[in-house]
Amino acid sequence: MIQLFQAMRLGRRISKTGSQKTYVVSLVQNQKDLIFMKELLESGKVVPVIDGCYPLGKAVEALRYFEKAHAKGKVVITVEQNN
Repeated sequence: MIQLFQAMRLGRRISKTGSQKTYVVSLVQNQKDLIFMKELLESGKVVPVIDGCYPLGKAVEALRYFEKAHAKGKVVITVEQNN
């Protein structure tokens, strides 16, 4: 939660001085916002950065990695489906 507030506070300054842009996406979801995000993802204007994928059995390891702020993107926990 602290990182979110830091990004909100420092994001504009970082965007102006660096080569990367920082945006804060609202956590409140409604259908209009989800459709807008879907369009951005499909067009390639927004590209998620995935740092690593962990199977469900290594979720604790994934969370420890994330908590230590080593992640440079999203940490994904995958769940296999048995069909």
